[in-house]
Amino acid sequence: MSRWQDDVTAEEWESWQRIARNASHGRNRSSMNSSQDLSSNVIEKLLKEDNRPENIEAWIWRVTRTTFIDMWRARSKFTKVDIDNYQDEDDHQFLRQVSETLMGPKTAYMLQESVNEVLGFLSEKHQKLVLMYAAGFSPTEIAEELAYGSPQAVSNQLRRIQDELKERMESTDRYKL
Repeated sequence: MSRWQDDVTAEEWESWQRIARNASHGRNRSSMNSSQDLSSNVIEKLLKEDNRPENIEAWIWRVTRTTFIDMWRARSKFTKVDIDNYQDEDDHQFLRQVSETLMGPKTAYMLQESVNEVLGFLSEKHQKLVLMYAAGFSPTEIAEELAYGSPQAVSNQLRRIQDELKERMESTDRYKL
């Protein structure tokens, strides 16, 4: 009994591996090999498929995204924090959890300070939006969770937040000169 994988040419495999590398490029920057791990996981899933996907390129991009989200959630040692009920006492716990990941305590402290500085000027809803987006949630998922009218509204809001942050950073740089 012949499997569909046995009929694939070397050029096709190379092309699919290149697509997987491109789809995973820049995702999950927490370790040097994470993009490679992600693309390898996607190719492995392709090899395990019983039937050849109709549009393999689209399949690779979709599976890369969902695999990235699954990997991020699995690697995350952080407990969920309710932003509405967040207490300053939780800072020590946050630092301890971050220091147990791939980064050291100094990097964890600097990261928390940066996150607090960036998110500090945002409303609670916008903080949740940014954190969910950074965690890999799609605009559709964010729109459903935070009661935005559409995924496009989430994308528009993210762009506005990014513009506001950029403006704040530029104005801060002007004062330093």
